[in-house]
Amino acid sequence: MGLISLDQLEKDMVLANHVKDLCGRLLAAKGLKLTEGHLRLFRTWGILEADIEGESSRDPDEDALVNLDPALLKTAEELVRRRFLHSDLEHPANYKLFQLCVLQTAERLCRDNGLSQPRACLDNDEEPEWDKNDGAQGSHRIDPVRFVQNIVSLPALPVIMFEMMEIIKNPSRLPKQIVDVIGKDVSLSAKILKVVNSAFYGFPSQIDTLYRAVLVLGTNQLSTLATGIKLVTFFENIPSEFVDMRSFLDHSITCGILSRMIGFYKSIQNTERLFLGGLLHDIGRLVLYSHFPVGAKAALVEAECNQGLLYKAEGAIFGCDHAEVGSLLMKRWKLPVSLEVAVRYHHEPQRCNDPLEASIVHLADVITNAVEKGSSGERFIPPLSKAAWEFIGLSARILPIVLEQMEIQREAVVHDLLRDNGD
Repeated sequence: MGLISLDQLEKDMVLANHVKDLCGRLLAAKGLKLTEGHLRLFRTWGILEADIEGESSRDPDEDALVNLDPALLKTAEELVRRRFLHSDLEHPANYKLFQLCVLQTAERLCRDNGLSQPRACLDNDEEPEWDKNDGAQGSHRIDPVRFVQNIVSLPALPVIMFEMMEIIKNPSRLPKQIVDVIGKDVSLSAKILKVVNSAFYGFPSQIDTLYRAVLVLGTNQLSTLATGIKLVTFFENIPSEFVDMRSFLDHSITCGILSRMIGFYKSIQNTERLFLGGLLHDIGRLVLYSHFPVGAKAALVEAECNQGLLYKAEGAIFGCDHAEVGSLLMKRWKLPVSLEVAVRYHHEPQRCNDPLEASIVHLADVITNAVEKGSSGERFIPPLSKAAWEFIGLSARILPIVLEQMEIQREAVVHDLLRDNGD
């Protein structure tokens, strides 16, 4: 017997073990001979693999790697291995991500005929030329609580945001109330309808009004989605030497999409809350870039010169990192406590009392960095928390499916959210 992925299952195969859905409900019993109906049922309920009699476990990604040209495979592995410097490749999830990234890089090299290689994590050709001592002298330590509470130059939320926050706290509000609030912002209303009608949701028919959107999604989900869309382009004028804002937003949106998808596989009800957590997980980094440019530059230099993780360099330079600053910003803006926690602990979810949502955002961030969808400044893939992975309780075989679905949703959402901002 062996575990076979969903796309390799065929009718007449015999189950060696029960197949259950994510809630533990029996879908097919041990000894059952599969039919086309069973395969459709598995797809409907998100089954990723099944244990099949007389078969050995197959890994299509492993087969694809074996079939690559050896020279191309070696080049791709060397490029990807640099970015996985801080990752334990013995862990099944990390190894599966490594495989997928090697395949992605090999395809890119092949498409470019080997002439244009992906940017390695320490390639300085596209980065500003910094002296290793430039900006690294002196103290840059800050009191994040005092700073976030008192600094007046932090952008204030418009009134519409506070009105939406009240709706999130009180989901019993009538659909017309959320429609009236969002309808005050014509640009926001248009973006919401674009996203609701995109592959992000995949509704079979056109949703042409906010009122219908709230009936389909619910007041809580729609107001949460609206909050994320409103905040996603809130910071402006970040110097390009720190981060390209389109790349930052791409990274943030992708992390939000992945958080939402992982939440779906965990049968979490309000996955829009996870989308918001993934979307805003690195917002503290924008605060550091915009208000402490010398210290932020020192952290970037420190991480680059020592091949270290940027969030750890931030801790060494500032005495806190972007996750702490971001969570305090969530608190100042009176966003839900669950969002504060997810942002604060997205690098260390095991420190939470209730780590599920932080663990999901953490995993989404690791995946987003691995597949190089935008960047918030981090050059390496942050290490995956083994405790978080075990707490989420998914199989590494889910990763190719998640990435395939993410690409479909991301293309639509990134296009719709960024198109109206000069892109």
